[in-house]
This record gives sequence, C-alpha cells and structure tokens, in this order.
Amino acid sequence: MNQTEQLVGSLKKVLRAKGLTYKDVAIALKLSEASIKRNFSENTFTLSRLEDICNLIDINFYEVARLTSMYKEDRKRILSIAQEQELAKDSLLFTYFYHLLNGWTHRQLIKKLSLDEIGSIKQLTALDNIGLIELLPGNKVRLLTAQTIKWRDDGPIRKLYKNQVLSEFLDSNFKKDNETMHFETAELSPASINTLQRKIDLLVKEMEEFAELDHTVPEEEKISVGMLVGIRPWVFSLIGNRKKK
Repeated sequence: MNQTEQLVGSLKKVLRAKGLTYKDVAIALKLSEASIKRNFSENTFTLSRLEDICNLIDINFYEVARLTSMYKEDRKRILSIAQEQELAKDSLLFTYFYHLLNGWTHRQLIKKLSLDEIGSIKQLTALDNIGLIELLPGNKVRLLTAQTIKWRDDGPIRKLYKNQVLSEFLDSNFKKDNETMHFETAELSPASINTLQRKIDLLVKEMEEFAELDHTVPEEEKISVGMLVGIRPWVFSLIGNRKKK
C-alpha cells in the first residue's frame, strides 16, 4: 500500500468515526456521490478537494498524516506481563501512564498530579526503562504503545483493579448527561449471538478510533468516559430456578 492509499484509508476511518457517508460528503461539497466514491476508490484527490474534506470533518493535514502514521505503525495494544506488573505495583506510575495515553504532557501532569519537576521526570524515566515510552529531549514523549491498551484478562492490572473498576463504574443511575445504560435479555440463536458479537467488536473499534482522533483535543474540552459492553449465555437465577421446578 502506497502513501496515498494509506492517507485515503485514514480519511475513510475518520469519516466512519464521525458517522459520515460518501453522500454526506457529496452534499457538503456540492458534488455527485459517484464523483466522491470515485475519488476514494481511485485515490484521486486534488489538494483543494482534500482540504475541503478535511475542513468538513474538522481535521487538518497534519492530523491526517499523524493518524496514517499511527495506523501504519500498528503499535502494540497488549503489554508484556512484566510491564503490567511494574504498573500494577505502582499506582502513581499507572496513573501517569494513563494520562500520557490520553495526550497529557509532562508539564500538565506536574500540576494534575501535584508533582514537582524531579518527581515527574522520575515517572517518565521509569516508563522509558520498561519500554512503554521513549523519553525525548525537553521531556517530550513518544508512546511505544497504542493509545488504547487491551489489558490481559488474567494479567496483574485486571486482577488488581477489576472489582474496584466495576463497582465504581456501576455506582450510578445513568440518568445524567452523557450517561446511558441498556440491559436486555432474550433467547437468541447462535447465529444472532455471533452477529451481535461482531457489532460489539466494531463498536469497541470505533471508540478506539475516536480516542485516536481526539488525542490532541485540549484537555478542558474532553471528558473521561468508560464504556462497558458484554454478552454471554446467561439466565437470571430467579427465572432459571423456576424453570427447574
């Protein structure tokens, strides 16, 4: 795949993440849908049209290039056991790494975590030593992982924080702004269950792409959110016990 194909692929991901179709782009640019589809399928964009599309989706050339680089690098989402162990045994280090994943800088974290210069550099050095970041001149950071980490199911982080995370997350009536919860039960065929599982995987992937897109959005314009999704064969004990009688 050449660089143009990679760049267009990134644009497609951004459009999908923002819920926009080729038809939406065509209407906004006052072009035919067929013309837009041809541009994307043949990778034939003039700089002017590329700029128009970037303006439509509120992203600049730099951000498209950055996203293209991220997708190309395919940085690791699963840490080694040793790396998870180091984070699990030091809550401050884990917290510091979490904020770096979400775009916070060394200077911002000094204030956020009430650290002094030496204390912040100590965290950066520790993360560099275990291979999670590359510490650059001026205390700048290059992540050596993806921004969204998939913690090991049986790893140190989940073992340490799983129960606390679930209890804190579910301690809400989910009635406030930006909150929603749906819990549904049904009797489904294996084919329907597999379809739902694929849709869940796509939803999680979309959240990861949104996180990549919003990485450089100012912190005061972002909200830390959690999303819990799951599906499994299950019968409410009250109903299950009655069926057995």
